[in-house]
Amino acid sequence: MNQKVIYNFAIKAISPIHFGAGQDGQERKLMKDTQGKPVLPGNSIGGALREYLKEAQVPEKIILKYMGGVQQVEAGQETFITSGIYISDGKIAEDAAECFRKEGTAVNPAYGAAENHMKYTLDYLPEGTEISFRIEGDVWDGKAQDNIRKKEGLCAAELEKLISTWAYGFDTQTLVLGGQKSNGFGKFEIKKLVKTVFSFDSGQAVDEYLFRRKSKKGDEVVWKDLAHYSPANQNTVVFSMSGAFPYGVYQAFTSQGDSDTAAGASVEFQGGQQRTGLLKKANGYFIPSTSLKGLIKNEVRMLLKRMKCSEKLADQKLDCLFGGKERRGKLVFSDLQIEAGSPVEVDRYIKREGKWNAKKGQPIYNKIDRLTAGGFDSALIHRQEIQGTGERRFELLREQVNFYENPCIFPLVYVLRRIGMGAVPLGGRTVTGLGQFSAQTVTIAVNNNTCEIETDQGLSGESSRRLEQWFESFKRWCDDENTSEL
Repeated sequence: MNQKVIYNFAIKAISPIHFGAGQDGQERKLMKDTQGKPVLPGNSIGGALREYLKEAQVPEKIILKYMGGVQQVEAGQETFITSGIYISDGKIAEDAAECFRKEGTAVNPAYGAAENHMKYTLDYLPEGTEISFRIEGDVWDGKAQDNIRKKEGLCAAELEKLISTWAYGFDTQTLVLGGQKSNGFGKFEIKKLVKTVFSFDSGQAVDEYLFRRKSKKGDEVVWKDLAHYSPANQNTVVFSMSGAFPYGVYQAFTSQGDSDTAAGASVEFQGGQQRTGLLKKANGYFIPSTSLKGLIKNEVRMLLKRMKCSEKLADQKLDCLFGGKERRGKLVFSDLQIEAGSPVEVDRYIKREGKWNAKKGQPIYNKIDRLTAGGFDSALIHRQEIQGTGERRFELLREQVNFYENPCIFPLVYVLRRIGMGAVPLGGRTVTGLGQFSAQTVTIAVNNNTCEIETDQGLSGESSRRLEQWFESFKRWCDDENTSEL
């Protein structure tokens, strides 16, 4: 018997989300509908669902039957198969449709410094945003006698297995939606999954579907009890490093008060002057994942050059790790949250009634004329510098290589050790000593196993042995001009 099955997903973001509409100059805007509201296109959802099925090693014939696509018929010939299911656009809850904005700066790959006039803005929706979408298809319940129609139609049990596979992906955060995935965007959790079935066994049933389907209540699916495809056993290597900013850290973002900048929000001024500093959200100051990614990528680039990699080969290997225009990288970064962060305050002396009185305040700098080496009149620069502790953390995904033979481990540990010993500062105004991060160890975890590498020169024997193994694998990878993949 033919049935219409509709699965309604209600998911909640546990990370920022970005659904790109392309770039408008240096602005990376969200996709919006005709009413100007953010929307997640159904084809974007479908692309992510298809990729997850491939990672779960679902047979290609099943993917083509249910999601359509191009099939190779003979050598040099292709045929297009129409999708058997419909995926709606993602509807964003009305009370969570406020758009926020982050700023970033492109890094010059030659010098490792911020490019002049290369700031960009990224629009996004915050954590907690709720999205709903539906997947529907016409299925056979397995009781039909027409074997030809059963073969061509969708199987209810198989569709249910695919649905539970996607639910499993959301639940484990291995299925992500939208752009900026390497910056930790696009992770969700399932709030509810509801299944509604319409059986077309009578004229009354057809009328119910045509005229009253929106009012019909479905049944909540306990998807954890259902069969599902599982992704291949691929290890995730987690790098982390806890430490402190003893001298403060600074970034030249416009100060926004207590939260990220909402689109169109006003900025904060101090004494009539615009103040710059770290970005801030509800749980405190943070350094965005995009900044951390850019810094580490540049350090790895310089390491590849020291390994005598050609420019072309170095770019291929960087794309393998960090992603590029044509591919998704293997690394996923997160924001560096500053714990117990507080602005740096200094004693400033103000003369009143012939006496100098000390007063606590944030650093103020005078802009210098490079031609005369004198200070500009009335050109005081107000900057907010933050002290506190933080944890750098990022993940190396989809690894099937032996842990000690993985060529990507060494360059990442190498860069983190340099950061932890203060050789590579974070943020801006680093020439004045800001941005130094002090950490004792780099932690590398895979599955339930962890190891720690010291950041100082006095490495233990075990740490030295591991670094030597990782370096040899990295060196072979650099020497292999025909392979940019692991």
